[in-house]
Amino acid sequence: MLDRSIFRILWALAKSGPATMGDLENALQLEQSTVSRQVKAAIGRGLIEQHVVPGTRRRLLAPTAHGERIYQEEIALQAEVFKRALAEFGPARFQAVTAELTALNDALDRASSATTASVPPSHDANR
Repeated sequence: MLDRSIFRILWALAKSGPATMGDLENALQLEQSTVSRQVKAAIGRGLIEQHVVPGTRRRLLAPTAHGERIYQEEIALQAEVFKRALAEFGPARFQAVTAELTALNDALDRASSATTASVPPSHDANR
Protein backbone atom coordinates (compact mmCIF):
# COMPACT_ATOMS: atom_id res chain seq x y z
CA MET A 1 0.00 0.00 0.00
CA LEU A 2 1.04 3.54 -0.73
CA ASP A 3 1.74 5.94 2.09
CA ARG A 4 -1.43 8.02 2.59
CA SER A 5 0.36 11.34 2.00
CA ILE A 6 1.85 10.20 -1.30
CA PHE A 7 -1.49 8.73 -2.36
CA ARG A 8 -3.12 12.11 -1.71
CA ILE A 9 -0.50 13.89 -3.83
CA LEU A 10 -1.01 11.43 -6.69
CA TRP A 11 -4.78 11.79 -6.29
CA ALA A 12 -4.55 15.60 -6.50
CA LEU A 13 -2.35 15.40 -9.60
CA ALA A 14 -4.66 12.84 -11.22
CA LYS A 15 -7.63 15.09 -10.50
CA SER A 16 -6.19 18.40 -11.70
CA GLY A 17 -3.22 17.53 -13.89
CA PRO A 18 0.28 18.96 -13.42
CA ALA A 19 0.41 21.38 -10.51
CA THR A 20 2.72 23.73 -8.67
CA MET A 21 3.64 23.28 -5.02
CA GLY A 22 1.19 26.07 -4.20
CA ASP A 23 -1.57 24.27 -6.09
CA LEU A 24 -0.90 21.13 -4.03
CA GLU A 25 -0.84 23.12 -0.79
CA ASN A 26 -4.30 24.45 -1.63
CA ALA A 27 -5.70 21.13 -2.87
CA LEU A 28 -4.43 19.20 0.15
CA GLN A 29 -4.97 22.06 2.61
CA LEU A 30 -1.51 21.55 4.09
CA GLU A 31 1.35 23.86 4.95
CA GLN A 32 4.18 24.44 2.48
CA SER A 33 6.76 22.60 4.58
CA THR A 34 4.56 19.50 4.83
CA VAL A 35 3.81 19.40 1.11
CA SER A 36 7.48 20.03 0.30
CA ARG A 37 8.58 17.11 2.48
CA GLN A 38 5.93 14.80 0.99
CA VAL A 39 6.76 15.84 -2.58
CA LYS A 40 10.47 15.19 -1.98
CA ALA A 41 9.62 11.71 -0.70
CA ALA A 42 7.45 11.02 -3.77
CA ILE A 43 10.20 12.28 -6.10
CA GLY A 44 12.71 10.11 -4.24
CA ARG A 45 10.53 7.06 -4.87
CA GLY A 46 10.24 7.93 -8.57
CA LEU A 47 6.48 8.56 -8.35
CA ILE A 48 6.42 12.22 -9.40
CA GLU A 49 8.75 14.57 -11.22
CA GLN A 50 9.23 18.29 -11.69
CA HIS A 51 9.07 20.06 -15.04
CA VAL A 52 10.23 23.64 -15.54
CA VAL A 53 7.72 25.76 -17.46
CA PRO A 54 9.74 27.29 -20.32
CA GLY A 55 10.30 31.02 -19.97
CA THR A 56 9.29 31.07 -16.29
CA ARG A 57 10.56 30.09 -12.86
CA ARG A 58 7.49 27.91 -12.32
CA ARG A 59 7.92 24.22 -11.76
CA LEU A 60 5.06 21.83 -12.35
CA LEU A 61 4.78 18.50 -10.62
CA ALA A 62 3.37 15.51 -12.47
CA PRO A 63 3.24 11.77 -11.88
CA THR A 64 5.81 9.62 -13.60
CA ALA A 65 4.61 6.60 -15.59
CA HIS A 66 5.59 4.51 -12.56
CA GLY A 67 3.64 6.85 -10.27
CA GLU A 68 0.54 6.62 -12.46
CA ARG A 69 0.75 2.82 -12.47
CA ILE A 70 1.21 2.61 -8.69
CA TYR A 71 -1.69 5.05 -8.17
CA GLN A 72 -4.01 2.98 -10.39
CA GLU A 73 -2.96 -0.22 -8.57
CA GLU A 74 -3.72 1.45 -5.23
CA ILE A 75 -7.16 2.53 -6.42
CA ALA A 76 -7.90 -1.01 -7.61
CA LEU A 77 -6.74 -2.43 -4.27
CA GLN A 78 -8.89 0.00 -2.29
CA ALA A 79 -11.88 -0.70 -4.54
CA GLU A 80 -11.51 -4.43 -3.87
CA VAL A 81 -11.42 -3.84 -0.11
CA PHE A 82 -14.60 -1.74 -0.33
CA LYS A 83 -16.26 -4.34 -2.54
CA ARG A 84 -15.55 -7.10 -0.02
CA ALA A 85 -16.69 -4.99 2.91
CA LEU A 86 -19.93 -3.95 1.21
CA ALA A 87 -20.66 -7.54 0.18
CA GLU A 88 -21.13 -8.30 3.88
CA PHE A 89 -24.00 -5.78 4.05
CA GLY A 90 -26.48 -7.56 1.81
CA PRO A 91 -28.64 -5.79 -0.81
CA ALA A 92 -30.92 -3.76 1.51
CA ARG A 93 -28.14 -2.33 3.68
CA PHE A 94 -25.99 -1.74 0.58
CA GLN A 95 -28.77 0.36 -1.00
CA ALA A 96 -29.27 2.31 2.23
CA VAL A 97 -25.55 3.04 2.56
CA THR A 98 -25.36 4.04 -1.11
CA ALA A 99 -28.27 6.47 -0.68
CA GLU A 100 -26.70 8.04 2.41
CA LEU A 101 -23.27 8.34 0.78
CA THR A 102 -24.85 9.96 -2.27
CA ALA A 103 -26.59 12.47 0.01
CA LEU A 104 -23.29 13.12 1.82
CA ASN A 105 -21.42 13.66 -1.47
CA ASP A 106 -24.11 16.08 -2.63
CA ALA A 107 -23.89 18.00 0.67
CA LEU A 108 -20.08 18.11 0.45
CA ASP A 109 -20.28 19.42 -3.13
CA ARG A 110 -22.68 22.18 -2.03
CA ALA A 111 -20.52 23.09 0.98
CA SER A 112 -17.37 23.10 -1.15
CA SER A 113 -18.99 25.29 -3.80
CA ALA A 114 -20.18 27.74 -1.15
CA THR A 115 -16.71 27.89 0.43
CA THR A 116 -14.94 28.26 -2.92
CA ALA A 117 -17.32 31.03 -3.97
CA SER A 118 -16.61 33.03 -0.80
CA VAL A 119 -12.80 32.79 -0.98
CA PRO A 120 -11.09 35.29 -3.31
CA PRO A 121 -8.53 33.78 -5.72
CA SER A 122 -4.85 33.99 -4.83
CA HIS A 123 -2.81 36.55 -6.73
CA ASP A 124 0.58 35.14 -5.69
CA ALA A 125 2.66 35.22 -8.88
CA ASN A 126 4.90 32.37 -7.66
CA ARG A 127 2.05 29.86 -7.40
